[in-house]
Amino acid sequence: MNNNKLNFKEILNNKRVRYGSYSTIMIVVVIAMMVVINLVVGKLNLKYDLTDDKMYTISNESIDIMKKLDQDVNIYYLAKTGRESETLTTTQILEQYVNHGNKHIKLQNKDPYIYPQFVAQFSKNNQEIPVNSIIVQGKDRFKVVNADDIISYSVDPQTYQQIPQTLDLEPQVTSAIQYVTSKEIPVVYVMTGHDEDAIPDSFVKHIELENYIKKDMNLLTGEDIPADTGLLVFTTPKKDYAPDEVKKIKAYLEKNGRALFIVDFLKQDFPNFNSILTAYGVSFNNLITVEGDAKYGVQTNPLILMPKIEQHDITAPLIASGRPVVLPMAQGINILDIRKKTLSFEKLLDTSDSSYAKTNKETQTIAKEAGDIKGPFSVAMAVTDTYYTDQNYKTKLILIGSSYILDDSMDASTSGSNSDFLLNAINWLHDKDDSIYIRPKSLQGKSLVMNGLQQLIIFVISIVILPLVIIISGFVVWLRRRNR
Repeated sequence: MNNNKLNFKEILNNKRVRYGSYSTIMIVVVIAMMVVINLVVGKLNLKYDLTDDKMYTISNESIDIMKKLDQDVNIYYLAKTGRESETLTTTQILEQYVNHGNKHIKLQNKDPYIYPQFVAQFSKNNQEIPVNSIIVQGKDRFKVVNADDIISYSVDPQTYQQIPQTLDLEPQVTSAIQYVTSKEIPVVYVMTGHDEDAIPDSFVKHIELENYIKKDMNLLTGEDIPADTGLLVFTTPKKDYAPDEVKKIKAYLEKNGRALFIVDFLKQDFPNFNSILTAYGVSFNNLITVEGDAKYGVQTNPLILMPKIEQHDITAPLIASGRPVVLPMAQGINILDIRKKTLSFEKLLDTSDSSYAKTNKETQTIAKEAGDIKGPFSVAMAVTDTYYTDQNYKTKLILIGSSYILDDSMDASTSGSNSDFLLNAINWLHDKDDSIYIRPKSLQGKSLVMNGLQQLIIFVISIVILPLVIIISGFVVWLRRRNR
């Protein structure tokens, strides 16, 4: 028995046993610490988005809107059960709305195959809502973010394959939340009945993202301008307006009316339509503008203008970002000598002193000829009429001298500046000062770019600090063992 006790003591005093036990205890302690740290991090929900475009993080603009919410909003994500890994990105982004929503936002997954009747109540015209769509529901209204609108695609001109361009999830969801919590939704009426140019679907989506409702209006049918009209949009007419139409439009504009005129150069003269503008001291000159300064146009085609952007609430974001507006085949805007004293005019887009307008409408050359009118010209202008009769009234107009501002290819060439300018103009017309624009997140692969300081920090940590820590730790262990 004594021998057994002695052997046990000898085993405990053995250096290998002591060091082995010490190592085992340290491993257990480290594992326990890692478990505790992971539990704490999981509870705190600590995450950091390392992607270049902050792909998985909602913007400060969206966060500010969430913090100001004063009513409940339900977000239903129509993801298929068992396919959660495929929709992880969307779920992660939607959870951020909950985290910043002051407990006013609730997120639920509703599998459309398990809850078809629930999903059907949000369908319009019995159209099926696709899987992975998002339904945002407020107190009085709801909005569906279609799965097809969450990612924008472009088409490869060589292979004709669709290429993912941007993730539009945050702009769509934030806009939907604003829509369902707004007290009223303004209506944008686009005038029809005179072979006007149609508004592209792409820009209609931009309007809806700004939480406007787009409808068509044909005054030739005898209808009046509705009371819910927030804005009238006039695109290039191919026929003149009837006197009765003009009377209704003028009556609307006189009482705080708002209108956007996007009109191309025309060879015809439409006196009734033009009378709407002359009542507010302006007219289109109906002449094609040629830019002689390469700084404000495309040198290979001087009919494609990149006009000077004047300082205004509408243009301030564009000036800050340094992005141009492209306006091909534009006509200038005249301020009439005979006009009301209550009118004010603000130029938005101007050509250079080297520009000129072609007076011969049948000419076959864009070179400057005798009789051509020397610039500069304003090709976009804001007009305000402020006056008092029985109460204070303010009429606002925006004039733009080319419908190419609506063209998708022109908008793409400016990285969205053309559509930004138009949306800013619409918001200004509607006195919408709190409007925000959230840019989609690019899905195009980007190489990792580090500045000099970042490179130095990584070098010092990986080449100097970490090896030094390892060397010092090894020396300390060696010294302790040697002393023992």
